Amino acid sequence: MQTDKHYSTGRPCKRGHLAPRFRSTGNCTECNRERGRVVNMTPLQVQEQRDRARADYWKDPERARLINGPNWQAWYERNQKKALAWTREQQAKRLLRVPAWSEREAIVEFYKNCPQGHEVDHIYPLQGKTVSGLHVLANLQYLPMAENRSKGNKL
Repeated sequence: MQTDKHYSTGRPCKRGHLAPRFRSTGNCTECNRERGRVVNMTPLQVQEQRDRARADYWKDPERARLINGPNWQAWYERNQKKALAWTREQQAKRLLRVPAWSEREAIVEFYKNCPQGHEVDHIYPLQGKTVSGLHVLANLQYLPMAENRSKGNKL
């Protein structure tokens, strides 16, 4: 199946598919199809997939640690200053969004009273593309988890 949109290398992609690739991006068509399935999942399907992954992890936690752990640890060992700089930058940005007059105790209570299946959301995102809000009680609301995650940092 070679068209003007696709080409074939005869070698598997990084996930092992021997499928044609898109000329525009170089991505494997089979990987693209799998990504589409993930994006279009319902919250229930996402939770079921997480539960399966969690069960697989506990079947062989040492293998999972070898896959996930050393890569991050090795990067951190090589880039300690970069990691620390990134962390400090995030902390500084967060501090800029909490004014001195903020009702900190009320905000803590607001977080504690969050209903099951909901998340605390900032109406005006703390680091939006066009507008940025503050971490104050008037800027907080409860949203269902799926809706909050799909909202991202938009109004």
